[in-house]
Amino acid sequence: MIPMQSEQTDQICAALIKVHSSIGDVPKSGEGDKNTYATVEDIMGAINAPCEKYGVLVCPWPMWIDGQHVMILHLMHPESKQFMNGYWPLDADANKYITGSQGRGSAATYAKRYLITNMLRLKLSDETDDDGKSASRQPKKEQKKEQKSGADTSYIWTLLNKEPNKEQKNALLKDLCKQIGVPLLKDFNAAQVEEAIEMLENYFKE
Repeated sequence: MIPMQSEQTDQICAALIKVHSSIGDVPKSGEGDKNTYATVEDIMGAINAPCEKYGVLVCPWPMWIDGQHVMILHLMHPESKQFMNGYWPLDADANKYITGSQGRGSAATYAKRYLITNMLRLKLSDETDDDGKSASRQPKKEQKKEQKSGADTSYIWTLLNKEPNKEQKNALLKDLCKQIGVPLLKDFNAAQVEEAIEMLENYFKE
């Protein structure tokens, strides 16, 4: 298994926050059944200049990990040699919504878009989009269930990792869950994630 991040992440986290604050509106050139959406090309076009300015490399590529086909997103800060990795499964047996070669291609595109959007915390208004339909279409009951909890918390970890002291970071996480009123970070819903992010951003500004 590849490491998810370098031993130290303070400099890459600081750079990612600057990148996030510098990214403007992401255009939407993709046309789905009912709405438009930001394609991978739209997203890369929006992030290229901020990432270059603050020294962050964004490298997505498919690879095999422990016998599983996954899409990796590697964020690298060459100046400090710090990095972060995220991945998304592409195998049919790991993702039941992937079927056939066309489905795998759609899943790869969707995986890039999902990883970049969430790891850089891009704000897109099309939370439910038509990109990668065959990879992401789910029964309505399952969609409603997922909306209640299990919201993406990757940016919360990005902020928490700015704290170099492990004990302090754990204490910060515990206090965060206590203030939100949910024992485990993985159970935060979307609104609680946004609240937690605002609290952490204010904390690190002080």
